[in-house]
Order: sequence, then structure tokens, then C-alpha cells
Amino acid sequence: MTKRSLALLTALALASTLLWQDAFAETLRVQIQQATSVSNQAESGTRIAFRVGDFTLPQGDGRQIFRAFIEWNVSGLGPEDYTEYSVSEITEEWDPNQVSRGGSLAVSSTPAAFSEIGPLDYERNQGGSLRLDVTDLVKGWIDGAQTNHGLVIDSKDVTNQAFLQRASEATLVIRYGFLP
Repeated sequence: MTKRSLALLTALALASTLLWQDAFAETLRVQIQQATSVSNQAESGTRIAFRVGDFTLPQGDGRQIFRAFIEWNVSGLGPEDYTEYSVSEITEEWDPNQVSRGGSLAVSSTPAAFSEIGPLDYERNQGGSLRLDVTDLVKGWIDGAQTNHGLVIDSKDVTNQAFLQRASEATLVIRYGFLP
């Protein structure tokens, strides 16, 4: 078998797996329970802490988490704007009232995800539709390797008001299924 044939077979196997996942995957939508602006005098930009509610997935042999992402529309983005976002895990229990007044928030030093929205994304999504991949983080929550204390989303390009205005609409979307 040539390298080209092997590459083609690998690509076909991957494509069929992705098509199978999309055809048979279930979707669980978890509404974000709380979004809190984090007082952040040391850095410019906006930081929002999200508390994700408890959720359970059906148990069974072969259960797989295919994808998990946070999605919502961020207002205040113009068609020429270029915005960057990062997601980090909150590693300890926190009090929203204290955090919004400058209290500490324990956050992982390694971001769990990055995303960018540029002018083309703005046109494709009819505005500031944001989708942040948090698959590995959610797998850790489900498997018990990490505790769900929530997550923070940072952006240096969006104002607090624009970020928070529709943050209550943010949703955690989990695509999962059972492999034979």
C-alpha cells in the first residue's frame, strides 16, 4: 500500500467517523447559571466568570463526548472588529459578590480554549456569535478528573457592558453518543 493510499484511507475513516458522530450524536444544552464581571484592575480588558450548572449524561458502555462548547452572541461587535477570547478553568469554589468587588478567583494558568472573531466570522454569523471549544475541560468534569467550579472568559477587545449584556444567554452545548 502506498503512502498516498494509506493517507486516503485514513482521511475516509476520519470522515466516516465524523459523519457517524453527527448523525447519531445526542445534544445536551446546559444553561449558564450565573455570569459575573470579575474586577481586574491589574490587566486591561474584560473577564467574566461563568458558573455552569450541574448536569448528567446517560451512562453506558461506549459513551463518548464528541464536542463541548460554550456559545452565545456577544453584542457590541462591529463588522470590522477583530476580537480574541480565551477560556480558563476556575479551580476553586468562589463567591460572585466577592469576585465582582475585587475578591480573588483561582484560575488555571493554562487556558482551556482560544477563539477569534474577525470580519469574515462576523459576516458568516450575522454578528458576534461566539463558540468556544471546551471539550477537554468538560470531559474532565464528567470523568471526575476535575471539579466543575465554572470557567472564565477573557477578552481584551470587548467592553464589560457588551460582554455581560447577553452573557445570561450563554449555553454549554455537549454533543455525545454511544459507540458500538
